[in-house]
Amino acid sequence: MKVRRIVANVATQNVAAAEGFYRDVLGLDRLMDHSWIVTYGSDEQMRVQIGFASQGGSGTPVPDLSIEVDDLDAALDEVRRAGIPIEYGPAVEPWGVRRFYIRDPLWQTGQHPGPPAAMRSADGPASQRRFIFSEAPPPGPPTGSPGDPSARRDLHYGWR
Repeated sequence: MKVRRIVANVATQNVAAAEGFYRDVLGLDRLMDHSWIVTYGSDEQMRVQIGFASQGGSGTPVPDLSIEVDDLDAALDEVRRAGIPIEYGPAVEPWGVRRFYIRDPLWQTGQHPGPPAAMRSADGPASQRRFIFSEAPPPGPPTGSPGDPSARRDLHYGWR
């Protein structure tokens, strides 16, 4: 078996409200619309990847969704233009990634019913779901070793 893709499905009571963020802010295309599920995406080719973390790095909570962009300043401008508050950053992390956090706009506006109590995290209800926007570090070999937390590495693609 070969995994071809992994899709994040976000529960919401108002599927149409997602368009304001995913299409209008992120610039994704509507790929499928069955009214009960709408899928947004782009023609970009990506590697299959899923992450597991005990923290988000630099004392931040683990983000629920990582969005890698080619121009973090442009993404930051779009997020600010949409009136979405920045929760963390922008910051250049010790491992070379430049990033910022926001909270999921659908959950902020009450478009999601919220999680069952068993799914609430220690740092607050899961309704505080966080997204991280980041740019990969400049090209070049990583520094240090995989166990060295100060080593520069690419957050999204591992060691080069």
